[in-house]
Formats: sequence, structure tokens, C-alpha cells
Amino acid sequence: MRSAVLVVMVGLISLGIANATIPDEDLCTVLPCDTFSGMVTSPDHMGGVLNPPDATEFTVTAVNGQGGVIPDAYVEILFGTPGNHEFCPTAVLTGTTDAGGQLVMNIGAGGCTTGASAVRVRVNNVVIRTWQNVKSADYDGAGPDGTVGLGDFVFFAGQYNSGAAGCTDFFNDGVTNLGDFVFFAACYAHACQ
Repeated sequence: MRSAVLVVMVGLISLGIANATIPDEDLCTVLPCDTFSGMVTSPDHMGGVLNPPDATEFTVTAVNGQGGVIPDAYVEILFGTPGNHEFCPTAVLTGTTDAGGQLVMNIGAGGCTTGASAVRVRVNNVVIRTWQNVKSADYDGAGPDGTVGLGDFVFFAGQYNSGAAGCTDFFNDGVTNLGDFVFFAACYAHACQ
């Protein structure tokens, strides 16, 4: 009888440890991406030096079903439509959370994808987010070239205040406006190495 109780106790402890590493998608956060239901990226070098724009930084916080943070959780960013994005050689799409369950990321990339499963965020192999928007300032209407430059600005300017809600509406509020311009300006002249 005592050995059966011991086996049950060991099983419950093991189950509790396992559940502590399983993220709860409703409790996890990806900020600020959660606020605009999408992800923004940009090439990540300025003047030949790795210096990603602050505007593209986001923080993944891994939280389990009991509300506890998950340290050392494996985070992956998965892009759903190959070819729509050009990744900088320095782009990092994976990482591990710190002791507080957080991972700060900044993906060096250009391009635009709008549509089902444009990007997914996985924590410990559990999908915690799926968005239909991944947009970059490095997009001239045809595709990315690894630099946020004049062609991208001309395309952006043509969409500004026009009611366009496509690849220049970085924050997915239905219009390309001042907030989008501020983001674009923060990324201007950034390039892949």
C-alpha cells in the first residue's frame, strides 16, 4: 500500500513539474505585438553596425497555466509564407527565456505578408500566437531589397493618409497614418549587413 501511495505521489510531482513548462497561450504575452495583432520587422544594421531599430523590438513572456513564468523556455518565430521576406544574415528566430520567463527579440528582415498564419510564435513547441500580419519598412510594393531606402519611402508616401490598410499600415488600424510614419522613420536607412 505504501509503495502505491509513493508511486502516486511521484506521478503527481512529475505531472506538476511537466505542467510548469507548458505555456498557456492566454497567459503568455508578446508585447507590443499583441496590441496590434501582428509583427513588424526591419533590416538591423545602421552604418554597418548591428543596431536594430527600437521600434521593432518585442518581448515574449512565457507563462504556464498556474500563472508562473517559465524560465529557459524555447521560443521560435515561424514565418508562414516562404519568399515574402528577406532575412538579414544576422536574423535570429529562436531563443530561450531568462529567469523571469522573458525573451527580448528583434528580427532583422524586410518584406510584407498579410494572410492566414503569416507568423506564429511557439514556446516549448506550443503555438501561443498566430497573426495574419508581418510587415517591414523594407518594402517598396514589389518586395524587400535588404535596405530601407528611397524606393520604400516613395511607396510609403503613396499610401500615406490614402485609407490604405496594406503593407504600410504597420499597426493594423485600417489606415497608413502618423503612427506608421514614425515607425517607418525609425527604420529608415537600416540595412542588412
